[in-house]
Amino acid sequence: MISDFPGNSNPNGNNDTVILRNISFDSANGLPTVGRFIDEANVNADRSGFGITFPMLDLDRVEVLKGPQGTLYGESSIGGAIKYITKNPNLVGDTDLFVETNVNSIDGGGNGYRVTAAGNVLSTDTFGLRLMGYKETKPGWVDNDYWGKEANEQERESYRLKALWAPIDAFSADLLYQHYEAAQAANGRSETDFTNHGFTATSIYEDWDLATLTLHWDITPEISLTSATSKLDRKANSPTDVSGWVPVVERFFPGTTVYAPQFGNEITVDQPVELIGYETPGVIDNISHETRLNGVFRDNIYWTAGFYWKDAEYSADSGSIYWPDPDATGARRTAPRPAAAHQPAGGLLPGKARHSGTR
Repeated sequence: MISDFPGNSNPNGNNDTVILRNISFDSANGLPTVGRFIDEANVNADRSGFGITFPMLDLDRVEVLKGPQGTLYGESSIGGAIKYITKNPNLVGDTDLFVETNVNSIDGGGNGYRVTAAGNVLSTDTFGLRLMGYKETKPGWVDNDYWGKEANEQERESYRLKALWAPIDAFSADLLYQHYEAAQAANGRSETDFTNHGFTATSIYEDWDLATLTLHWDITPEISLTSATSKLDRKANSPTDVSGWVPVVERFFPGTTVYAPQFGNEITVDQPVELIGYETPGVIDNISHETRLNGVFRDNIYWTAGFYWKDAEYSADSGSIYWPDPDATGARRTAPRPAAAHQPAGGLLPGKARHSGTR
């Protein structure tokens, strides 16, 4: 949907990078140039390509504001801002439920389904509660040498709770909580025969939780106060095949790879390294708060004043994973990782050398 807006491009497919007004992200610092908001919560990452995947479900509307939007929306919005406005619970005493299901199949691939449900489950004249949930299996069609058939099959699920309390006409408080998770074994890139020969020893995954508390007070007919506090926790992994570095491993660890004969070395291990996978499991923790005063003066002068604070941390625990024997070089510096959400065909349980950084 976002890619259909005029003036926008999304060059990285499933990557979250969004470009408006042809203003690309900061390649030096990796900062995005389009602000992204769920209601009042800023969900931008401090690195382009590391923001959340947001399912377009149970929304009231999507606002696309072409930039620059720095005056009203602050950081990382020189190209513009995108706001996903979720549906509020109603306060008229009515409950309702919407359910949608579908099944699908890919010729020569797998089968999938999707179930979505949303509705107002509690409603009075001062308090309302709305829930949304969905679960989906997106069928795969790419056969991978290490993960087996239909390795790009994706499992996704999400649920949202939104509560609204309005004890008087001039004041309201709403609390939003949403969880999202997705995982798949291998990416969807393939040869013309729908096969993929890339080695990724761990699965692709994304998992995030967002909580936001928003308070709104109409102080006078001309002045209103809005306060929004949010917390976003996200984990994601995008493994890739870096087997082109196997000869380099042989230079540092002679005799441990299949390239040993080419370097004049004897193979010294039972299972020499043939392939290398590289994983970057990243963790993003964001806490932000905004207090904003809006007003109108003499019916034609509109003003805004406010305060914004954000504490964001990104960390990555990345490393190389050797196949078929993760211990072939003897360089592993940590204990074996826990079993992944998906396991490669053949029961591979890799270990890895790690490095980490925090920004």
